[in-house]
Parts: sequence; C-alpha cells; structure tokens
Amino acid sequence: MKKSCELCNMRFLFCSLMIISFPYMALSQTKVKLSDLKHHIGDSITVEGQVKTIAYRDSTNSSPTLITIGNMGGSLNILIESSVRNKFSVKPEEAYRNKTIQVSGKLLNNNGKMQVAIIDPSQIVLVDHK
Repeated sequence: MKKSCELCNMRFLFCSLMIISFPYMALSQTKVKLSDLKHHIGDSITVEGQVKTIAYRDSTNSSPTLITIGNMGGSLNILIESSVRNKFSVKPEEAYRNKTIQVSGKLLNNNGKMQVAIIDPSQIVLVDHK
C-alpha cells in the first residue's frame, strides 16, 4: 500500500511541474537576427536592433506609434496601438529614439514588411542608455 501512495505522490509532483512549466515553454521566444526575419514569420521571436525611425503624430494619444529598427541586413516595424501606448510609463518616441532595443512578439508579414504588434510594454526592453 505504501508503494502505491509513493507512486501517486510522484505522479502528482510530475503533473504539477508540467502544469507550472507549460506556460513558460509556450511563451518562449526564439532569438532571431534581423537578416533572418523572413524565415520566422508566424513565430514568437526576440530581436535586437538600433532604432532608425519613430513615427507618432497625435498629441491626443489616439494614433499608433510605429518604430523601425534595423540595418542593411534587415528591418522590423514595431507597431504600438494607442490603447497599448497608454500603458507605457514613458513616451516611446522619446525613450527609444536612437537607442538599441530588444523586441519580443509574434512576427507578422504586413504587405512585405516584417512587423511585431506590441500588446504589452514589457515586449520592448531598452538595451543601452546612450
């Protein structure tokens, strides 16, 4: 009888570990170079790059922010809708200008341009503080 209970405890522990670790495995990001983006459309990725341009034209916070990172090897557009922009503690057009950032999210092909749509500010991490 004691062996049966030990087996049950082991199964319970194993199942508990699987349940706890599954969300982390599901959210894992593949680190990708800008030059390799076209091979990862639809994947959850992490990419790092220098901010080249930031477009934001509305003082009422109702238009999206578009950040482009990249170099000659490739580029990525980062879309921040106004509803998400309101969650940022900084103004992206000021905080990320001419900085290197790391972006995580699902890579989409938007009319031939690689894009990640931000749904949470934690998807953008400032790499340097120049």
